[in-house]
Amino acid sequence: MTGNEREFVLEQPGMPPYPYQWSNDIAGVDCSGPYYASEPPEDCTQVWGLVFSLPDNGGYLAGWSCGEMDLSGVSDHVHKSLIEAANAAEQMAKVQAEKQRIESLDD
Repeated sequence: MTGNEREFVLEQPGMPPYPYQWSNDIAGVDCSGPYYASEPPEDCTQVWGLVFSLPDNGGYLAGWSCGEMDLSGVSDHVHKSLIEAANAAEQMAKVQAEKQRIESLDD
């Protein structure tokens, strides 16, 4: 997956203006999430995959989120299939959780 990623807060101004769904709710996706930014895993450190549907069958954007009203991110790479975007979202969530876990160890 290529593309630029930008952060936003889910369900707040500045988020992508498209409908979204959690990748674990998409049938046919190899879902291992949620991913955790803590060891041992804690509910408050969950990171989930997120997929935005572009208008007019324009494709899908993959992203990740720490939850509603929380830190999230999305890639500008347009995926042609929902499954492809959901799998990319799962990978993004996994990477973000690991990044947050490492950052918390540095604090």
